[in-house]
Amino acid sequence: MSDTDPIVLIVEDESSLVDIYSHWLSDDYQIRAAESGERALELIDEDVDIMVLDRLMPALTGREVIENVREQSLDCKIVMATAVESNFDLIEAGADAAITKPITKDELLSVVSQMLAHENYRELETEYFDLLAERSELLASATPSNEELSTLESRIEELAARLDDRTQEMDDNAFISLMRD
Repeated sequence: MSDTDPIVLIVEDESSLVDIYSHWLSDDYQIRAAESGERALELIDEDVDIMVLDRLMPALTGREVIENVREQSLDCKIVMATAVESNFDLIEAGADAAITKPITKDELLSVVSQMLAHENYRELETEYFDLLAERSELLASATPSNEELSTLESRIEELAARLDDRTQEMDDNAFISLMRD
């Protein structure tokens, strides 16, 4: 693990689950852990990439934590962990994904990986639209360079294909979350 590995904040009121989730993720991610919503709000900052958040906790619920994080405009992906399957409800509440307990190692690794892919999708999308704007500016110039235009067109086609591939890889919840942003 390096200092540049993504940061995952695990928020779970059962300490044994915090330990398990941390162990599963620690090879590939930097881990921060909180056993309450209040502690999570102390630990979260702009460096946190993903928060795995328990839905039902004493004092401050997962939904309340989400509301606070969204009010702060922190740009982390939130995966709500719940014992009751109600994914649409949780996504409406501001979660980017939901995972139903009991959670397996493969499920947790998959959803965290998917949320990072979501972020990479946004970066690709931004680059794609920047290139489209650059092409428009080039075409509006008096004498566009054929070589420069050809290079831009190739890069635009490559990014469009990568975006399409990423979209095809997403499950329904990830796609809904992506479109909601």
